[in-house]
Amino acid sequence: MGETVISGNAGANGLFTNQPAATDTFTLSGLTLTSYHFFALLSLQGNLELSQLEIDGTGAIFDSGPGSFSGAIAAQNPTASDISVNMSDIYIHDLESDSQSMFAVIVMGGGNAAPAANVDFTARNITIANLTNTGAILGLAAGFGILNAGVGDGSTTATLSNVTITNLVSSADSAVGVANMTLGQDKTSTLLLRNATIANIQGTSTNFVTGAGITSISAGGQPGVSSASHTTVSNVVVYDTPSNCGVGDISAITGGNPGVNTISSTGGNLSDDSSCATYFTQPTDQNNVAGLAATLSALADNGGSVPTMALKQGSPAIDSGITIAGLTTDARGQARPQGSAYDSGAYESPYTKPTLAASGGNVILEVVAVLFMLVGSVFVARTKLTYTAV
Repeated sequence: MGETVISGNAGANGLFTNQPAATDTFTLSGLTLTSYHFFALLSLQGNLELSQLEIDGTGAIFDSGPGSFSGAIAAQNPTASDISVNMSDIYIHDLESDSQSMFAVIVMGGGNAAPAANVDFTARNITIANLTNTGAILGLAAGFGILNAGVGDGSTTATLSNVTITNLVSSADSAVGVANMTLGQDKTSTLLLRNATIANIQGTSTNFVTGAGITSISAGGQPGVSSASHTTVSNVVVYDTPSNCGVGDISAITGGNPGVNTISSTGGNLSDDSSCATYFTQPTDQNNVAGLAATLSALADNGGSVPTMALKQGSPAIDSGITIAGLTTDARGQARPQGSAYDSGAYESPYTKPTLAASGGNVILEVVAVLFMLVGSVFVARTKLTYTAV
């Protein structure tokens, strides 16, 4: 990243891959892509292996007007063959456009082929920052059928880990940090979001949702059919959005049946408002955390391949997460955990949560014992003083 730079000189399209066979794999690693047109990388067929990539939107040119798109990485599976999309250590930043829709990353199943055409999407150590658009913005989106009106069979499964998304602002439409979106004929999209930090997602329209950190959106592609988007979150920190969590039904737009949209928690999630209370229901979840934003630092180079938002000492996200099998490092490659438990968010802090010397009922007993000792000391001191005076 940064050593080899591919520049489109503000006019050329970005990289395009439409592999001869759907089972082929396109691999891209160790590059910075900048000053491109439309998307930095557009894949319409085949497997993807992406790592160590920086996509710098500075100088990029995007289309505008009805039906226009802009973004960084878009991948779709229109074939009858299952594909996998794997991403790690990806930094996308500073995209600005007047497009109808902006996608920093969108991975979708759906095409005209039959039978099934499934997508397995895995992403780890992903940072998306500083996106502005007059139209809708989606930071990290996965699902089925959005790019082709829900045509074709199949489903999408996404597992997203160590994700940081911050400063997404739409001046005239919706903005979403992580979106699970399904439009199609009885399709289901499943998204697992693990150890993510999502902050400052700002929108002005309720086309989907005004502004949300996490959302599930779906609808049937036509009357008589339905679809479902199921999102499960673990160890997520989300704050400074109009609505940190929300689900959306877009059947009024598509004319199809209402979709089934869910967000569920396995624990360790923090929100600074009450919008997630319906979904963050585990004992280790925390809702309405006052001053949460002040306990995280601004996006910065804290080591590793992508910038992160460090947890300040005393942050309620420290040691507040649950153990995630197979996720033993944070977005910087630092070991998890470093305290008594996993931290929530993409960054694992070297700090530990303050604890009392004793726990449970022993705390009360120790406090009583201390008070007894203090009272006894005062009594003895007063006795000695009286004795001396006599």
